[in-house]
Amino acid sequence: MAELLDRPVLLLGGAVLLLVAALLLAPKRPGRGLFTAPGVLVAGVLALRVLIGALDVVGPPRQHTVLSSVAPDRADRILLVVRHAVGPCWSVEVETGGGWSARRWLLGVFDHGPAGGGPVDGHWAGPDRVVVRAADGDHVFDLPADPDSAPRRR
Repeated sequence: MAELLDRPVLLLGGAVLLLVAALLLAPKRPGRGLFTAPGVLVAGVLALRVLIGALDVVGPPRQHTVLSSVAPDRADRILLVVRHAVGPCWSVEVETGGGWSARRWLLGVFDHGPAGGGPVDGHWAGPDRVVVRAADGDHVFDLPADPDSAPRRR
């Protein structure tokens, strides 16, 4: 859901379009319902923001980044190994871009790392290849040039 809603430009553009539509469709009689549609729209957006904020507070368990590494010859790609608080669980992700256009590719979720349940380890094997060491062996991922495509597992 976070990936789906992580489109600030589209959400802001949609909100502006809805506000313009509400102003155009508002009754023309002065003093009666002129600000009803925009008021409902603003109240709806604020309620959605409060709900998202509440879900963020009680949301997923705490996590922290164990490893952060920039790709060789590609400063726009960062490898992240994240340790989650629930069980011995690590997620390996690649972040591309920055700011509003930043996106994350989830490469995998691993229960245990190598050497009997140690941490999961990830490293770059080139600007477009990631190797993840987990309890069940090494996993190699080839990253596409297009940020909308999914990484391929070898």
